[in-house]
Amino acid sequence: MSEQKRIILLLLLMTVVAVTIGGAAIGILYTTAFEEKRQGLVQMAQSQARLMEAVARFDRQFSQLDHPGGATAATLSQVREAHERYKGLGRTGEFTLARRAEGQIVFVLRHRHSDLAEPKPVPFSSALAEPMRRALSGMSGTVVGLDYRGEMVLAAYEPVVELGFGIVAKVDLTEIRQPFISAGLKAFAFALVVIAVGTLLFFRIGNPMVRKIVESERQLRKAHDELEDRVKKRTRELKESEEALRASEKQLRAVTDAMPALITYFDKDFRYLFANKTVEKWYARPFQDFRGKFVADVLEKEVADDLKTKFDRALATGKDVGYEKTVTYPDGVSRHVSGTFLPDLDNQGNPQGGFVMVHDITERKQAETQINAMKEEAELANKAKSEFLANMSHELRTPLNAIVGFSEALANEAFGPLGNRKNLESTVSIYEAGVHLTQVIGDILDLSKIEANAMGVEETAVDLARAVSNCTSMISSRAKEAGVRVTSDIVESIPFIRADERHIKQILINLLSNAVKFTPAGGRVSVDVVDKGDGGITIGVTDTGIGIDAKDIPKVLEPFGQVAESQKRDHGGTGLGLPICKFLMELHGGSLDIESEIGTGTAITIRFPSERTIQS
Repeated sequence: MSEQKRIILLLLLMTVVAVTIGGAAIGILYTTAFEEKRQGLVQMAQSQARLMEAVARFDRQFSQLDHPGGATAATLSQVREAHERYKGLGRTGEFTLARRAEGQIVFVLRHRHSDLAEPKPVPFSSALAEPMRRALSGMSGTVVGLDYRGEMVLAAYEPVVELGFGIVAKVDLTEIRQPFISAGLKAFAFALVVIAVGTLLFFRIGNPMVRKIVESERQLRKAHDELEDRVKKRTRELKESEEALRASEKQLRAVTDAMPALITYFDKDFRYLFANKTVEKWYARPFQDFRGKFVADVLEKEVADDLKTKFDRALATGKDVGYEKTVTYPDGVSRHVSGTFLPDLDNQGNPQGGFVMVHDITERKQAETQINAMKEEAELANKAKSEFLANMSHELRTPLNAIVGFSEALANEAFGPLGNRKNLESTVSIYEAGVHLTQVIGDILDLSKIEANAMGVEETAVDLARAVSNCTSMISSRAKEAGVRVTSDIVESIPFIRADERHIKQILINLLSNAVKFTPAGGRVSVDVVDKGDGGITIGVTDTGIGIDAKDIPKVLEPFGQVAESQKRDHGGTGLGLPICKFLMELHGGSLDIESEIGTGTAITIRFPSERTIQS
């Protein structure tokens, strides 16, 4: 790097350091001032809110009849009179008081210096007046956001509970930032002046030193070049030594002898040329006893012929050839081994010989046997669990049917009046809990049948349009209670399908129940049946509910899988409905797909293949 570039780099570095330090200092001061302003606004909003609430309580008790507009008007009159005499909110500081009426934020008081004119109402759903919207929502705190003018402000908001109002104390962010922006520009300009003066002094004082540094650098570069030549020469010598070492059989033997595998090298005629210590232990004799001999002269003929076939295939194909077999060790113990023939080819691809590496895999085989045994035990345990669940579910159904039947009769006062409303509500609760538990037991029975591969299909001609219509009617009362609107779009020309009608209705009821359950009041659930034109038919159930995160969709399709414990508390359920629906669709050769987005809703589509369609 030239000296001129070094000096320029030094100047840039000094500039960056100066700007960084100045910026950090101004940033700290700005943060402190911002926090002080925020605390001041919080104290103002809270003190004003508590004061107004105290005045409102007093007026409600003592001034209800003294003021023409009532107690609230009396309180507002006193607040307005007090603010006409208050001048301490700064250049852009402002105090506002508002209420919510007919979907609007209606301002009843505004204080900016002497200006007390009330701003125009703002829609409650607008992006404007964010602090006041939070105050009218019963929240308390601070926020940086848009006020009713569309200006970015720092605001403290507080609800006035006694009046049903919201109070906001705010100041424009530009007023807070302006002093610090001005100070930053001045500091930057001052830093540039100081750096320029320092640079001039540096050139005047430092030139002799720079020349000495340049000379020293030249000498160092020369010494570096000489040292680099020596290193290159030494590197060449080391590489030559390494090549000689790699060619040494002693080095190769030291490596292979340390390996537990049997390593042998054969020439292309399958004669022994090299073997490590493990091979000597295997044959129980030194390698020199069979060096240069054919394998057929050392091993049994059957074993030698089998190995020769694999070795020849490796040389012919130029690829590794593996094998596994059981052999008897010299100590008489049978063990499992895994071997691999690796061909040795020259640069032209001609075989020169080959290695064979043999590993003892007895322990791995034993582990595989244990794993298989454990797997069988787990399958038996799972089968026993399924049978237990099925038996227990059947045992529970009989008393549950009695509980549901008698509680329904009691709720309908079939045996006479219950006496009071509390008894009726308790009876209804018993009935609803019994119905829910019956549904849970039904799901568990279905799951047991699925796990046991005992779920059958009784195929009939199913009128999908009628099935969808019946299911939406069955769910309509529950949807009405939840404040959810259910609509359907069914084309009369939809063809019949071959399917188990009970399973189809079970799927539709489950999907519609889930959609209503997870859709808040005022939401909508829609069902549409579509003939795809290729013979296939789809049914879509779409809601405007809470939605599911994309990463959680696979989880809800697993038995007992739910997105969160809080959802289970809020909405109930066992997490079996969707997995059972998915299995039933697959049992019919179809599919179930989910598309969802948090806060937007969920769309579930079930598809029947063309083979299920009954052509008219």
